[in-house]
Amino acid sequence: MEDQSIKSNTRKKGDQHTTTMLEYFKILLHKLSFNSRLFRKEYRKTFRYLKPSEQDRLKEWLRKAPENTKIQ
Repeated sequence: MEDQSIKSNTRKKGDQHTTTMLEYFKILLHKLSFNSRLFRKEYRKTFRYLKPSEQDRLKEWLRKAPENTKIQ
């Protein structure tokens, strides 16, 4: 299986930045941390897209995250 990534345009014309799915989900979950219900829903969905090793890294990231980004 190929490494999944998302390509997004940066502000500089013609310049591209590649973000892995894992990094994308970290950003998304951080932004959703204000609502625990929505956060849990999106957290569960991440496991459909991530490889087992990436899932482990996401779980570890959550354990180390500030209290306001943990699943309540």
